[in-house]
Amino acid sequence: MMMKCVSICFLAMSLVSQGHNNLFFPGDAYFSSEWKFGQFDEEDEMKSIELRYSRLSLGIMACGYAGCEKLKIEGLSLMYQNNLKKVNELLLNEYKALASKRNVYVDDKKEINRFFRLLVYNKDYDFKERGLAFKYNEDWARIQKVEAKRRHAIYDGVGGKYSVLKDWEGSSQVKGLKTTHMPKDLTPEMGVEEAVKGNAADYVFIIPLSNTIDRMMEGDEEETYTIAGKGKEPIELLKFIVVAEKIQLYEKLPENKWQVTEL
Repeated sequence: MMMKCVSICFLAMSLVSQGHNNLFFPGDAYFSSEWKFGQFDEEDEMKSIELRYSRLSLGIMACGYAGCEKLKIEGLSLMYQNNLKKVNELLLNEYKALASKRNVYVDDKKEINRFFRLLVYNKDYDFKERGLAFKYNEDWARIQKVEAKRRHAIYDGVGGKYSVLKDWEGSSQVKGLKTTHMPKDLTPEMGVEEAVKGNAADYVFIIPLSNTIDRMMEGDEEETYTIAGKGKEPIELLKFIVVAEKIQLYEKLPENKWQVTEL
């Protein structure tokens, strides 16, 4: 109990410290990237893809980066590749308005649309119970101070008391993202260029469609997504696409119920 109290105090101090921008660390529950329209449209078979980390946090520090920048996903099955292409068309045809209202959609499919995030999770991750965007990494402080050799550790998860506590309480129960290779040297001040590697058979791709994560990153303190902050649009219930051997749409409903539709 004493150790946990000390750790919580350390967490609170880290929240207000100035320092590095966090990327991916061993033990994080997901790898965060961006959906690039057309990146899965290659005519030839893609046996692997490489993703670059894109931070969810809205806060930017001025003292460099800590963690791993890239994830190379190997062993993509033909079915997995085809499903990624199908989702690309689905986003273009069905959800274009979500991107265009933020003035970031472009007609050139090769351009990046920053509205659509891409999160890579373990295939056995429980979305209904654990939600999205929580790192659930109980070792985050030690890794940053000992392995990355930073003078302090920055908690770089979702904002707000409720979100921080949910992340903390679940950290010992949620496994980190499975990897087949992890860079040994985490000390580079501008982030580790060597790619983390993982097997596609272990992963699912998540594309959030609701504004839930963006609003959580703003530091909303409400314990439900349905209460709007002053002068802000309401926090939407989670809605996201899950891509693996099949494509599913997850929609959170009131009273903590879920609707899952195969696309």
